[in-house]
Amino acid sequence: MRTLLMTFALISVQSLGYSQERLIGADYNAYYDWFNKYSQTAKQYEKGSTLYVFGHEIKIYQGPCEDAKVVTHLEMGQTVKNLVDYTEAMHVPEDEINGYGDIWYQVGGRDGNGKRFSGYLWGGHIAKAWAYHDFTGDQRKELVMLGLSPAPKRNVSDIKAEIRILQNGSLLYQKIVPGLCVFEDCGSNVLLRMIPNAPVAGSFMLEASTMTVSCFAGIEKAYYNWDGQRLNLAYHAEYTTKHQFANQPFQLEAPNGSVQICRYSQEGNNFTPEWSCKEITPEATPQQVRPKAAPVARAR
Repeated sequence: MRTLLMTFALISVQSLGYSQERLIGADYNAYYDWFNKYSQTAKQYEKGSTLYVFGHEIKIYQGPCEDAKVVTHLEMGQTVKNLVDYTEAMHVPEDEINGYGDIWYQVGGRDGNGKRFSGYLWGGHIAKAWAYHDFTGDQRKELVMLGLSPAPKRNVSDIKAEIRILQNGSLLYQKIVPGLCVFEDCGSNVLLRMIPNAPVAGSFMLEASTMTVSCFAGIEKAYYNWDGQRLNLAYHAEYTTKHQFANQPFQLEAPNGSVQICRYSQEGNNFTPEWSCKEITPEATPQQVRPKAAPVARAR
């Protein structure tokens, strides 16, 4: 599976003596260790792990294919238990749906009516990473998940992930993350991280990122600021190739009441981004405060 493949690929690249010529080499060892410590990808393959449903009216099948009998339907945010240790499985059924390749998980649990079930759930219908955070300020944490967009893939470069925020089981907000490769065929580990008190005290950033170690190795990160109603893209880049897709200024209010405009500066300690912020004057126009970013074309 992904985690085992990544470990092997990292060792193989270094042992051949040309790690500095590859995208992943000795310079990324520390990041590799840190990323896998916080990524939830490895847990998805363990027997008994909890998986979160990423979609509406998702079908659980009696067998690992869409032609099998439907056992039950599940709603977004419901949990199931993984019944197989996929790190030791000799055969793992896979399928391509909407142009994306992912594995079938054998799962069990209770449906919305409390009835027990067991069956198969396609991997593109589970969250690849998740966290809990208070987005609304009501002192209760919402469930935020990162998963595969349900929109069909039209071509090789048409890859979309999606962030979804659930409040009491209902969809509060969703955001497309273009280009972020989170389905099984990518072979990537996935991370969803909430960074508190960033860029200033009382605010926070959301990170959605992937790390892949294989022939197509890479580290891709996207950072979002929550303005109370929506996620605003602040920075998105592929780190190993140093290709930047977006670096957009965003506005927020500091604890002292001043209005700040912030922008990504660099990566700091513990692989946490650093931001450059400055106070803006009341005379600043909306165009000066929130410039509209031009669309960025990207080849995948």
